[in-house]
Amino acid sequence: MSSPPLRMAAALAAAALTLTGCAGGTGTARASGPAAPVPAPAPGPVEWEECGKGFDCATVEVPLEYTDPGGEWIPLAVTRHRATDPDRRIGSLFINPGGPGVPATETVESIDAAKGEGPSPDVVARFDVVGVDPRGVGESGAVRCLTDEQRAEQATEDRDPSLPGGKRFGELLAEARTFTKGCLDHQSHEFLASLSTDNVARDLDQVRAALGEEKITFYGASYGTVVGPMYATLFPDRVRRMVIDAPGRHRPVAERPAAPPGRGLPVQRGDARRLVRDLPFRGREGVPLW
Repeated sequence: MSSPPLRMAAALAAAALTLTGCAGGTGTARASGPAAPVPAPAPGPVEWEECGKGFDCATVEVPLEYTDPGGEWIPLAVTRHRATDPDRRIGSLFINPGGPGVPATETVESIDAAKGEGPSPDVVARFDVVGVDPRGVGESGAVRCLTDEQRAEQATEDRDPSLPGGKRFGELLAEARTFTKGCLDHQSHEFLASLSTDNVARDLDQVRAALGEEKITFYGASYGTVVGPMYATLFPDRVRRMVIDAPGRHRPVAERPAAPPGRGLPVQRGDARRLVRDLPFRGREGVPLW
């Protein structure tokens, strides 16, 4: 997970990206309002390749923009840990460890059922545990906006703990501009403009369809607590169980303003509070996944 100064710089950079119009030519096309998503063609079955004992790896292609499913498609990295008791298998458990920026595939690859590392034995016995690197993360086209030297320099700086972000606002803004310039210089503007939570949720649904699952079971921590409710907002009938672990203070989707042109897609304006409230929380009693 990124440090607070880097998170603040990233937030400032996001604002700067909006001001610089990183969406390229898409902004003009959507000037009259956000375009509505178009149903993407159903993906074919996942073509798995074994990548370790009990593990399979694959890529699933999804539209760069769901407003234009006939346009460019991008690959997403997917890794699964196969259920250790296939006769009692329930389905696929999608996990998103958050960050943002933590590759879900690496989290799945860290599972060692024999040593008890990862989800509980009952979970790994009855579920294929599936990790999808969100677009722009890990093996799904990881976005790098700073050089290794720049990252190392920021990591070793002496910051003032009494100041938000450890620096005066002007210095933080300068860092954000450097970060933004690195993004714009080294990344596709169209790809950057597609990095929205609603697109990540739609990507998960494409992977769900490719796996042949009617509904998903989902576990999300950190940023994953944003992705999960977004998925439930967009696809309420496709959620089997959902665990939201230590959610942050996020504004419900229904209370957010519509996405500006070129910055993602509008979501269904359902009652996000109700959707989150009705998820199967059990607190300290544990969350039954079956």
